[in-house]
Amino acid sequence: MTGYDPQTLFELLPAAYQQRDAEQGFALRELIEILAEQSTHVEGGIEQLYRDGFIETCQDSMVSYVGDLIGVRPSVGGELGSRAEVANTLGYRRRKGTLAVVEQLARDVTGWPAKAVEYFTLLSTQQNLNHQRPQNLATPDFRDRDTLARLQGPFERTPHLVEVREIEPRAGRYNVPNVGIHLWIYTAYEVRRSLAHRVDDGTTDRHFTFDPLGVDAPLLRRPEEIEAPFDLANERQVPDPTGREQMRGELADLYGLDASIAVWEGEALIASSQVAVCDLSGWLHEVPEGRHIAIDPVLGRISFAAAPAAEVRVLYHYGFGADLGAGPYHRAMEAPATAEPILRVGADPALEPIDGATRFATLGEALEHWMALPPEDRPGVIEIEDNGTYPETLPDTQLPAQSRLAIRAASNRRPVLILGDTWHIDGEADSGLALNGLLIAGAGLEVTGELAPVNISHSTLVPGRSLDETGAPQEPGASSLEVAAATARVRIQRSILGPLRTAPDTVVRLEDTIIDAGELADPAFEGLEADTPAGSVELRRSTVLGTLRAHEMSATDTLFVGLVRTERRQSGCLRFCHVPPDSITPRRFHCQPDVPANASSETRRRLAAAVRPRFISMRYGDAGYCQLRQDAPPELRRGAEDEAEIGAYASLRRTQREDALRQRLDEYLRLGMRAGVFFVE
Repeated sequence: MTGYDPQTLFELLPAAYQQRDAEQGFALRELIEILAEQSTHVEGGIEQLYRDGFIETCQDSMVSYVGDLIGVRPSVGGELGSRAEVANTLGYRRRKGTLAVVEQLARDVTGWPAKAVEYFTLLSTQQNLNHQRPQNLATPDFRDRDTLARLQGPFERTPHLVEVREIEPRAGRYNVPNVGIHLWIYTAYEVRRSLAHRVDDGTTDRHFTFDPLGVDAPLLRRPEEIEAPFDLANERQVPDPTGREQMRGELADLYGLDASIAVWEGEALIASSQVAVCDLSGWLHEVPEGRHIAIDPVLGRISFAAAPAAEVRVLYHYGFGADLGAGPYHRAMEAPATAEPILRVGADPALEPIDGATRFATLGEALEHWMALPPEDRPGVIEIEDNGTYPETLPDTQLPAQSRLAIRAASNRRPVLILGDTWHIDGEADSGLALNGLLIAGAGLEVTGELAPVNISHSTLVPGRSLDETGAPQEPGASSLEVAAATARVRIQRSILGPLRTAPDTVVRLEDTIIDAGELADPAFEGLEADTPAGSVELRRSTVLGTLRAHEMSATDTLFVGLVRTERRQSGCLRFCHVPPDSITPRRFHCQPDVPANASSETRRRLAAAVRPRFISMRYGDAGYCQLRQDAPPELRRGAEDEAEIGAYASLRRTQREDALRQRLDEYLRLGMRAGVFFVE
């Protein structure tokens, strides 16, 4: 493209033309600049035409055309993983009928980790002497806890009697023609150098949890890359929870800086030779002699032989189904125009120093500094740069008129704010607040004044404010966010929060969000006063666990699990939603349960029970939190506008991925084989 540089082209002209052009105001030079720009576009188009001939470099819009050249059939939801599918199609056909191609196909089409199992290898039947399977014993060893932990899973080794039921409805597995495809529908997220939570049990200061909220949660393995295409996956290449026996046998691989688990005492990484793997249930197990710490990967606990002399930081992986709520994943930084300079916050000593700027140790210090500056000199962004835990009571925050403040976590970071009291945020006319990537526990937020836009994205305001070691909320029903601003407009995207309460004239928009009241009969969305309606609300692809009472509302692809009551029914509409019976709503379109207007009470109860939501888990912090089970009613799993599941995970398009895989399996399975798809939940 350097050949079309305007200066180079202009210098190719005869000197007389260049001189005359200079005398006449460089009109010819301006024309050449236009020609050079257009020539650059033409050259780029020609280069792109060449790149479009290869699946690795073509544009997304060209993938289907390249696939058509080799006869790839279109599939339902085929755009999910379609580039990998087209790239590997010839390899699929060379290996058609093998277990390896079925597993690779599942990975490419769905985009999830997959494991394929031929169930005839697990039958405890008479064996051919030419093909012996000595591991298939008639009676399992009940003393082998590692083997028993794998029962019914993708890596089980225990033999079974034959099952004659069909595999497709997920009823029977263990039969000669059956192949099971296990898909992990959650991701292992890495949290690096997070502060471990010190357990305050009144007797010792040697006990910690990996989870910064003090919850017992399993530690996941960081999946390794599959070395070569069409290799069968093993346990190291999927995001499975790490068992105690497994970690004992693979401690050198699972523990370390670039591994799944690590513990620092101060700035020193504790060596794997100083680590013991123990069952720390009830904190009864003492650290073995000669070891510095004991780790329980099943509960996510750490016990020190002696009280640590410095702060304890950890590396671990947890499972979750989507980039939803606060998490260490990449997020787009939506900063206001006055974003520079940025006030930076970080307490991790491992952070790189910054030139010419101060890094504050706490968010409270940064807020006080921000408010002390003249309004015209205040930065637009406060950014937390580490995965630290910040237990503090934040000062009342005042936003001047027409100002904007964004408080955010750095991309791929998940800082935790443990509030000692309610965080009050007051704004003058036309001021705005944005929160991005924060995990807030301990207390809620209160917004007052004349704040207009309040944007919360990729954040978690912990339902119940704080959790006990089992994950149960300590303050069930306590509000996470109260908006008393007179003309507030609130937008919440891809977030998780507890109950939301607003003023009557507040306008709220929820997208890909979970509101969890704890109990389904408790209010999840209502007015500031008890039993009063909130303002106007619009919901898209969201899940509401609890009752909702608003002045007016509209919703699309939203899962309401508690009763809904709308004061004004003449405006708004509910489309492709689940709404419990006896709810008072605006007009509905393709909603569940689909109850005729003249149905009897018995019919209404029966239809409602048939489409009642079934979740993998309703406990915040679990990998399957608020995801519909595979055996949930199909009216909900395929009830969204695009036939995805209704609720906060609609954008995952899980059913479309499953349908695309089933369609492809018909082409690549051996004759007579039958496949079943199972989600690892």
